[in-house]
Amino acid sequence: MNKLLANGISEYRDQLQREIQFEGFARRIGNLLRSVGISDRSAFILLLTPMIEIAWVDGRIGRSEQNSVLKTADIYGLLDDENDLLEVMERLTTRPTPEQFTQWWENIYDLLHRQPLGQAAAITSMIYGQTRFVASQSRPHNYGWWNGHKAGVDEVHHLDAIESKLSKSIIRRDDAEPNPDAEPSSDLLKVVPLVKVAWADGRITKRERQLIFDMLVEIGVERTSENIARIREWLRLRPEEAFFEGSLNKLREDLSSLNDDLRADEKYGLISRCTLIAEASGGNSQYAGGGLKICHEETAAVKQIARILNGAAMRSGSAVIAGRVDR
Repeated sequence: MNKLLANGISEYRDQLQREIQFEGFARRIGNLLRSVGISDRSAFILLLTPMIEIAWVDGRIGRSEQNSVLKTADIYGLLDDENDLLEVMERLTTRPTPEQFTQWWENIYDLLHRQPLGQAAAITSMIYGQTRFVASQSRPHNYGWWNGHKAGVDEVHHLDAIESKLSKSIIRRDDAEPNPDAEPSSDLLKVVPLVKVAWADGRITKRERQLIFDMLVEIGVERTSENIARIREWLRLRPEEAFFEGSLNKLREDLSSLNDDLRADEKYGLISRCTLIAEASGGNSQYAGGGLKICHEETAAVKQIARILNGAAMRSGSAVIAGRVDR
């Protein structure tokens, strides 16, 4: 079998699996809402909003995108009622205004904030999965001998905005407003150096943000809804310098309790990842054309983090004399 044909068959099978998963998400969402007594059909129409928004990103809704939304509406039972069907079709044929989308998102938050946190997190995760699937239906594409679809550039970029909106659904409204300067939990301390370097030049780039989330598993941080919400807040609003210094000193204390080999692995692993974050944005911030691979502010931040973390070695006796840290 030639490679072109094999690739086409592989993509065809992958698409079938994605369709099965997409329909499964709709059924599970419906069952979860009904299990807590939500049967109002307007609530189910509301949860079509992220898919409809991503479908309208390029100014038109194609047949494949429309069919995906209608499939979910059918699973929710919305196509059995003429009024529900007309409402869904209105949103698919006439582009909603930004004000309408804003109001629908507020209604989604109200709906999900009334659910148990775990259930709200599960629903938002599945809605995002559905939205990604609809985005993947936006552009015709040839896979070998098979005609399929793929996400367009606009849809890929807008998925970040959808993810950000959905993340708000798992932050309880009755909780206190997140405080980026509050002392982080022990499991989040390892994220603080990465955040500090990312903020060194005064802004967070998309690449830096993505790298930080990609590194969570490597540094032993669970991707719980609470942890994700806290990290997002650090990346949205820069914490005070006192927060960074206090957290890094606490991290140094935690590292000092480890044996020499493990402490060295943790310390140099973090410094290495800080360097990767610094390289992600690159260039000297004083020159529009770039220049150095890592700007002066990021270099200074990495050195400061190294100086503080090197203090963890001071507890191991006379091998290191107090004050002898890298400058």
